[in-house]
Amino acid sequence: MAQERRPVPPCRGAGTQPGAALGSGLPPAPARPPSREIRACPGSGTGRGRRRLRRALGAVASGGDAARRAGKKEPVLRGTLEEPLPRSCRRLRQSPERCLCLPFPGQRRRGAERRRFPGRVLAGPFATMNLGDLGAEVIKVERPGYGQTGPVVQRGGYDSIAAAVSGLMHITGHEDGEPVRPGVAMTDLATGLYTYGAIMAGLLQRYKTGKGLHIDCNLLSTQVACLTHVAANYLNCKIEAKRWGTAHGSIVPYQAFKTKDGYIVVGAGNDHQFVTVCKILNLPEVSKDSRYKTNTLRVQNRKELIDILSTRFSEKATIEWLQLFEGSGVPYGPINNMQQVFSDPQVLHNGLVMEMNHPTAGKIAVPGPGVRYSEFAMSHPKPPPLVGQHTVEILKSVLGYEDDAIEELLCTGAVAQHEVR
Repeated sequence: MAQERRPVPPCRGAGTQPGAALGSGLPPAPARPPSREIRACPGSGTGRGRRRLRRALGAVASGGDAARRAGKKEPVLRGTLEEPLPRSCRRLRQSPERCLCLPFPGQRRRGAERRRFPGRVLAGPFATMNLGDLGAEVIKVERPGYGQTGPVVQRGGYDSIAAAVSGLMHITGHEDGEPVRPGVAMTDLATGLYTYGAIMAGLLQRYKTGKGLHIDCNLLSTQVACLTHVAANYLNCKIEAKRWGTAHGSIVPYQAFKTKDGYIVVGAGNDHQFVTVCKILNLPEVSKDSRYKTNTLRVQNRKELIDILSTRFSEKATIEWLQLFEGSGVPYGPINNMQQVFSDPQVLHNGLVMEMNHPTAGKIAVPGPGVRYSEFAMSHPKPPPLVGQHTVEILKSVLGYEDDAIEELLCTGAVAQHEVR
């Protein structure tokens, strides 16, 4: 649920923040019309208008039973749906500024699947954005996500909080520094990807058995699962995790080194690669030193070795080191700023810069999807809908409202229509 009436941020990959429209950053699939969105405001308008809209949304959300009670054919929608407005508006009365947003990206297809999916802030929109890239039509209503059950289920879930509670911040930052939040909302994004995969698995389950299933994805579970080897070290060996900055706890060298004008990351994943690194750095005596013969020894003597390598890396500019490492078989790369990222030849080759026309911002560039498919190409991206941009269209074509009923909802303030110039 959103806090205020604000337009969707003009960014393909951006998620909703408090006060932003739900589903922001959600592009439609290739060669399909722009997204459509209906905005229902339960805290405004007359009770009659709210009840009528609630009944219609309930028919969509509850599936066949509600639809049959409403005397209408069960709606068939592709994508995700959280829940209708609750029969009791107690929670909404407590927070009357909250609004319900139902985005409908793309065009409905006959025989499409309907899925219910709770999303929040960035994780949910990121998941449905990926589904939209594959052709899904998405219906989504947000609510705060620690999961569906448990002792803290009522708490609001946000990336930074989940990153803290899950231990991610505890292991992120300089070795001698304070905990650090990752530069992007990795917990939100990982939850979106987990959810995206779970929905695809649910579809396979449906086609295989004829039965659907309930999926519970949340920020806390996602980030704890993503602790991987750090969690395994503690669970099996009771080794408490620590911060390593850009370094790796069990591979040396594998970190960023300061150069004359920037930074370069170099990783020696085995003893042969370490010898190659020493050769490139013109430090043959280091590769022959008995203290650094194996990775285990290099980990034990980390400080002395890193001091030697750091001194050497500081003697040349980043571009010089990149040229020396080219073709060596050793993993390496510069720490790029945004200008360098989006002028990188491989980034451009992978089609990771895409342009779209936004109804209010004009022509904008956005990062493209991270996956390509052999059987179809990604078409020109389209922007997410503005808040209430397609309210009338959805009320009429999806919910089956007559013109007079739509006019009543608009006049009472139960819904709003955003006019795009």
